[in-house]
Amino acid sequence: MAVLLSVLLVLSLVAIAGAGLAGSAVATEGIETQSTDTSAAPATVDPALDNAEGTEEVYIILDQYDGELGDDREQAIARLKEFAAESQATVTADLDTLSGVEVINTYWITNAVRAEVDTTAVDTAELASIEGVRTIQLKPEYQVTEPVNQSAADATPDADEFTYGLEQVNASETWNDFGTQGEDVKVAVLDTGFDVSHPDLDLYTEDADDPTYPGGWVEIGPDGEPVEGSEPHDTHYHGTHVGGTVGADAPTDGETPAYGVAPNVDLQHALVLPGGSGADSDTLAGFEYVIEDMDTDVVSMSFGAGCGLFGPVYDDAWIPAIQNANDAGVVAVTSAGNSGEGCVGSPANIYDSFGIGASDEDGNIADFSSGDTIAGDNWDEPDPEWPDEWIKPDVSAPGADVLSAAPGGEYDTLSGTSMAAPHTSGVIALMLGANDDLTAEEVQSTLEETAWKPDDAPDEKDVRYGHGIIDAHAAVDEVAAGALEYELGDVDQDESLTVQDVQLTQQYLQDMEPEPFAQGLADLDRDGEVTTTDLNLLQQKVQGTLTEGEITISGLDVPDEVDQGETLEVTVDLENPGDEGAVQELNLSLNDTSDEPVATEVVDMAAPGVDDPIDHPAETTITVELDTAAMDGDTYTLTVTSEDDDASAEFTVRASNFEVTSLDAPAEADRGEEITVNATVENTGNVDDTQSVEYRFDDLDDALLAQNVTLAPGDDATVSFEADTANVSAGTYEHGVFTEDDAATDTIDIHEAFFSVDITDAPAELAPGESYNVSAVVENTGGAPGDQEVVYELGEGDVAVVDVAADTSQGEAVASVLDDRLNNDTYTVDVVTADTLLDAMDDYDTFVIQRFGSDTIASDFLDELEETQSAVYLDSHQGGTAETYADGVFRLNNVREDPAERDSEGLGTSSDPVTIDIDQDHAVFAGVGEPGDTVEMYTGTTTWGSWFDNYSGTTLATADYGGDYAGPSVAVSDDGSEVLLTATGRDYFTNEPDFTDEANQLLTNAVEFATTGGVTAEAETVDNTTLVSLEPGESEQVPFSDTVPADAEAGDASHIVASADEQDFVSVTIDDGPNWAVKGTVADAATDEPIANASVELEAGNETYTNVTDADGQYGLANVPAGEHELTVTAENYTDRTVSVDVPENETVTKDIALDTLSGTISGEVTASDDGKPVENVTVVAENGDGEVYETTTDENGTYELDGVSAGTYVVDVADTPPGFEPEEVITVAPGEHVDGVDFEIDRTAGSIEGYVTNAAGIPIAEANVVDADNGAFNATTNESGYYEITNVTPGTNALRATADGYDDSNVEFVEVETGETTIANLTLGTYFEVGDLAAPDTAAPGENITVNATVTNTGDQTDTRTVFYFPPGTDFGPDVIDTQNGLSETVTLNGGESTTVEFTYEIPAGDEPGEYEHGISADEVESTTITIDGDDGGDATFDVSELDAPATAGPGETVSANATVENTGDAAGTQNVTYAFDNETVAETTVSLDANETAMLEFTADLPDAEGTYEHVVASANASATAQTTVENDSEPDPAYFEVTELAGPDVVDSGDELTINATITNTGDELDEQDVFLFWDTTAAEIDLEDGDRSADERREAGVDSMATIELDGGESETVSLTYAVENDTEPGTYQYTVSTLQEMVDGEVTVEASDDVSILPVRGGHGMQSVGTALLG
Repeated sequence: MAVLLSVLLVLSLVAIAGAGLAGSAVATEGIETQSTDTSAAPATVDPALDNAEGTEEVYIILDQYDGELGDDREQAIARLKEFAAESQATVTADLDTLSGVEVINTYWITNAVRAEVDTTAVDTAELASIEGVRTIQLKPEYQVTEPVNQSAADATPDADEFTYGLEQVNASETWNDFGTQGEDVKVAVLDTGFDVSHPDLDLYTEDADDPTYPGGWVEIGPDGEPVEGSEPHDTHYHGTHVGGTVGADAPTDGETPAYGVAPNVDLQHALVLPGGSGADSDTLAGFEYVIEDMDTDVVSMSFGAGCGLFGPVYDDAWIPAIQNANDAGVVAVTSAGNSGEGCVGSPANIYDSFGIGASDEDGNIADFSSGDTIAGDNWDEPDPEWPDEWIKPDVSAPGADVLSAAPGGEYDTLSGTSMAAPHTSGVIALMLGANDDLTAEEVQSTLEETAWKPDDAPDEKDVRYGHGIIDAHAAVDEVAAGALEYELGDVDQDESLTVQDVQLTQQYLQDMEPEPFAQGLADLDRDGEVTTTDLNLLQQKVQGTLTEGEITISGLDVPDEVDQGETLEVTVDLENPGDEGAVQELNLSLNDTSDEPVATEVVDMAAPGVDDPIDHPAETTITVELDTAAMDGDTYTLTVTSEDDDASAEFTVRASNFEVTSLDAPAEADRGEEITVNATVENTGNVDDTQSVEYRFDDLDDALLAQNVTLAPGDDATVSFEADTANVSAGTYEHGVFTEDDAATDTIDIHEAFFSVDITDAPAELAPGESYNVSAVVENTGGAPGDQEVVYELGEGDVAVVDVAADTSQGEAVASVLDDRLNNDTYTVDVVTADTLLDAMDDYDTFVIQRFGSDTIASDFLDELEETQSAVYLDSHQGGTAETYADGVFRLNNVREDPAERDSEGLGTSSDPVTIDIDQDHAVFAGVGEPGDTVEMYTGTTTWGSWFDNYSGTTLATADYGGDYAGPSVAVSDDGSEVLLTATGRDYFTNEPDFTDEANQLLTNAVEFATTGGVTAEAETVDNTTLVSLEPGESEQVPFSDTVPADAEAGDASHIVASADEQDFVSVTIDDGPNWAVKGTVADAATDEPIANASVELEAGNETYTNVTDADGQYGLANVPAGEHELTVTAENYTDRTVSVDVPENETVTKDIALDTLSGTISGEVTASDDGKPVENVTVVAENGDGEVYETTTDENGTYELDGVSAGTYVVDVADTPPGFEPEEVITVAPGEHVDGVDFEIDRTAGSIEGYVTNAAGIPIAEANVVDADNGAFNATTNESGYYEITNVTPGTNALRATADGYDDSNVEFVEVETGETTIANLTLGTYFEVGDLAAPDTAAPGENITVNATVTNTGDQTDTRTVFYFPPGTDFGPDVIDTQNGLSETVTLNGGESTTVEFTYEIPAGDEPGEYEHGISADEVESTTITIDGDDGGDATFDVSELDAPATAGPGETVSANATVENTGDAAGTQNVTYAFDNETVAETTVSLDANETAMLEFTADLPDAEGTYEHVVASANASATAQTTVENDSEPDPAYFEVTELAGPDVVDSGDELTINATITNTGDELDEQDVFLFWDTTAAEIDLEDGDRSADERREAGVDSMATIELDGGESETVSLTYAVENDTEPGTYQYTVSTLQEMVDGEVTVEASDDVSILPVRGGHGMQSVGTALLG
């Protein structure tokens, strides 16, 4: 009999139980005990994250602040930041403990954490389990809503010089009538950046000298932090365009219309989307930065996520961000997106956002403008106050063909809702400029109420217009904060009335469009028009003869009293007795007129006699409504005030006001302690009333306890509440007393004990019947004293969850619950299919029956079930298919008729949860509930329930499925070996997450109870218990004594010591076998799993002792003699192992053996799917369930082989493939043998071709076609730039041909396309003969023959013919020269890319006048140059240079002089430029004029370099030059002589038998005089004679095979040319030969071609190494 004593993981029970508070109200009878569950619902995880591979960025969204933010923004931000800091502290600390998680940023505008998660290293369940986490979602990649292609509308300015966008929203009319252009309003654009250098644009700044524009500019980095030192710039163009629409100044170029809606706005910009998008961008960080650090009023966001390939995005992180911004007085404007009807991007789809659609110039909605009906349940955490669905956009604004600024001082016309959002933001700036007290809600509602639609559009809000197109004038008119900012008549708005105002009005009446001119201020009589009447009134007003308009109050009517909450109607009679109109703000004040008015009303009254006023006539009555909901019961004085008069009246608000005047509540308590809270409530109102006074705990929105209190005015009462903290976990909570009018709260710290357990001493091996001791330390690590039962058990259990073979998903769900909650050291949980159940009966202690599937299997199971085994039977309603539903109890009823009755019902969809009512106390309810409790089991919407009756055991609870379907649901047999459960069974319709924590705990408890007879957390069911009492920080050593049952079976078990809070486990082995001499366990070396049926053999003397391991891998050998022996173990699929074992006399030795699995091999071939060819360098990976990975790559034949593979089941797949291949997954089994033929066929990824089509001159050709010249697989057309692109091209060789009107088809070009790669192929049409390398003389004389040549190249691809012309001097090189033809021509035929040289000889006519002429050669283009034709003018000037004098030596850095004589030796006067060069660089140039035979002395200076050496001075005229040298040297020791071969000249060709002469220039680059030999070596090189070391003497060089020698003497810096000869022998074979000229220090190689002696030609002499060409001889 197995020892079946175990415990349940207690921690899970504590987490469930420690979550509520119950209490009673002492002062009121009949108050029922209530409970508050302080545990949070499980966090939701983005499904995309579960499927992600690798590293992803996520938003971890936490509990949000739900208190009041107040009217003060700073206070609101402080509250949000404080709440976020407190709640994020523990979350980020928990995240820091997880490997694979990195916190990037945290937010307060939304209580969230941005983190990078390695999905291969982190289980999302770990993240979701962190306390306070609500939602985990993949961070969307936000991007600007890129402009769309839109047929261009006419964007030219009209007569008003405004864009249609400004006219459509009535911006300019608003400027004039209300004098608002967004002054002092801050609008922050979140976008790609901003070009502040644009002449129309500027940003707000707190310091005009700071280029970073503090307060007006921020760049948010990838980490969410501002980039320090960043200056305004645009990474795209989008941000500049959007910002310009909000608030650009009117252009001053006289051509571009005004386009900025609010030109005087304080424009701000946050660069949050560099380049327009980015996974690393942080829009949320930018959003909260502009709200807190820039104090912005409006945030304009023309970006979004979703509506692409994967549909909409519903971003929970932005919900509280926008709500909190609105509550803080910030308006968040979002663009709806450019996906058309059917999808709206995030965050515009959020209910609280202000989403904007796009209209066009005609007032229609652009096709691209997004719109849809949005359902709230698309979000994981929707606001419960949202409606079920709503329509987006909210309003629309101009967004098609919108003109605005572009970077670089340019302008551009773009289309998109990105352009509509800034129009709206600009209009909001106009509204706030007119009334800065508006809330975000008032702004949005006003724009919606004043929006307009065309006549044919729906009246109600729709998915195209929303409420309609915004109207700035109507909206500002609706919310204008008060009277006109300027006095009537002050049309130039300079705050004074002067003749200037009269003159401007006169100009206006004469249609002269004066500037400035506020039309609304010119309407003095307020009839809606500016007429001569207004001009006359203005003239009188300026002269001081006008009776100015005023508003007098002649009557005020207010009701005597009103009930609180009713609307108070105030009626006021007003009169304007003046000659002009009056525009004033009426203020309604309560009691103290110095306080903020409770209401204002702008009244625009006309002058007496005006029949059709703008607003009110000269005598009028207005009604103002006041909401009294917030007024206490009292008598008030209402005063109505104009600028000229006031009137007052009293009224009484009838109301009670239950004020909590005192609160007495404990600041701390121990868990389980009953607390008492007292409060005094006083009625400070003026009527009797009865209110419910509530005590609230933790969740201050819901009452825990309540009592009714009745009070007369002035009376008070004390209320008292008593609450039990038994179910409240340790922590700090807010609690207090609440009336309908007031509240008083405080905090309370709940302390509780926590008993940690650590087993310090326990035996590792035991035998049946053996007594033993176990010791554990128990410590109270909590904050309160406590006493708990600490229990000990010895336990183990193998559990089988039985399910049908056709679908084990339900059984796997049950097993997963048990595996998570039972201790894995004590329990093993397997899923066993019903068809194999009988064969597995001996392997398990407890069976959990999810589905038998048939009565036969159930009957056979009951027959085979032993007394030592137990079972838990689950059940559900039986539908049409027997194997689809849990059937444990159903089969018991059918087979053995116990329970005698069983019923069920398929209830379908129901919103009611499945519950159980606990009737009796039992261990299975530990952590689930107490008798009398109703506990939820299942919260899903589809319910199929079952129940039973007349059961032989004890019924413990009944289930309620709703709809009057209920019955017994939990029962236990009398011997405790059988548990019946019907409310926790899985079936076809159940959804696993909908089973409650309590349901899964009940299932786990049932299995533990059936296995062990007890539940560890329920101490009463365990025999070995000790009551331990501990103060905080105190610990105690707790001993236990126990005896192993005599009938216990051998195997692994656990010592378990548990408190109510924690338990500890230590493994133990129970051995009841024979008296083995040698025993042990054979296990897998890699997995430590036992190996069954392994053969164990021991040789001792002439005897062999053998055994075979059992299912647990254990073996034993008896009667083995003492001594050292060899033990050999063999097992199938494992390598044999032999070890030495020393057997003691009359004792047992334990020898555990670990075997290595036989290595297997997996091999196969990888080929391409399109052509079947092998694919090289493909990575093939095999992975088993233990995470072992083997990988290799294919060879050139596409084959692979994985060696050394351990036994097991593998997934073999292709991974890390070369670019262009997409593998298909294949699964194979490799059980230790060679498995061949695991082949893969993988798809190639198509490539692409792109390039340009041009003509041969390089000019792009639009509308050209690039086609597949072989099989017509593709045909692409070029754009205006000649660009084309061909996608989805089959890899390999593709034949391209280009065609276009007016051109012959191009040659076929063969292009190699690689898989997944883009190939560039530029094509040329036609031919073009280009002329280059023109060579012609600079001068010529009349009658002289000149030769002109040039290179002609066919830059096209095809063969063609051209006539090439020479245009002689005197040709008119006008624009038509290329069409001119003459007799000097040559016909040239060239292949594509081929070149040739053309040459023309031309005689300069004798009669040509001297002068400069242009001449050249022409093909498809002309290449020309100039030539000077000399005349006979009687003589020439010739400037000779002589006697150049410069110092021979000088020191480094000295300034030296060079003097030269210039003489005109010609026979005519002349002027020339004479230049002075030092060290090959021109230093000076002077102009010299000389008569014939005249002489001039010239002096030049030069600064010598620091480096020693010899430097040359050159003075040159146009006719001659002279040189001199200066040696720069230090006073230190002279450098030794060094003979360098500086020039080498010899023939290229020589005949055999001739003499070869080589001229070598030798320079002594040292300082000292020396004499050396110069050598010529024939048919050898410097390397061969090894002369580079410079150490060999002249004699040694001669011995090396010298062929010629000369001796020279050189001073330092001196040079000399020597001639060296060599007689080429007659029998020298023709060919190329090497020769070397050498001094003692260095040598230079040359080569010469030897030809046969009968070759007669005079060949050019060419330069060799460091040589100069010395001449050319031509054959006539």
